[in-house]
Amino acid sequence: KGLKAEGGTALYKTIARSVEEFRGRPGLKHLLLFTDGKDEQGGVDVETLLRMCKKEKVTISAIGLRTKELDSDMLRRSTGETGGTYFEAKGPEQLLEQFRQAGARMRPHFYRLAFLQGVGLTGPLEVRVGGDNSLLLTQTSRP
Repeated sequence: KGLKAEGGTALYKTIARSVEEFRGRPGLKHLLLFTDGKDEQGGVDVETLLRMCKKEKVTISAIGLRTKELDSDMLRRSTGETGGTYFEAKGPEQLLEQFRQAGARMRPHFYRLAFLQGVGLTGPLEVRVGGDNSLLLTQTSRP
């Protein structure tokens, strides 16, 4: 409710900027796009965008809102060539379900680590998560 599809879509510029933001960062890089149309702002072409994504190992998933302006071919190609998934909503009422499905596919790649108060942790603590791009958390003393 209240979501309105309008305005010029800067899809290519958004993807290019996102890939630049991901550059040099460790870990999985997954871009989830939500769009109601085709690119209307220009920038680099699709071939260049896909080369950038592949070079930086950025996966694209997309949710397309079906309108007459939607470029589903470009979104299917982008998601397919980068290893992502394409979802399409026939109308606004389907968006929530499409976001749930997209989240469920992405969720297994992320971790949540929580330390609960009062569980008896004392002394130094070291937690290592992951393989090649592992994350190391250390605490040398407890307050």
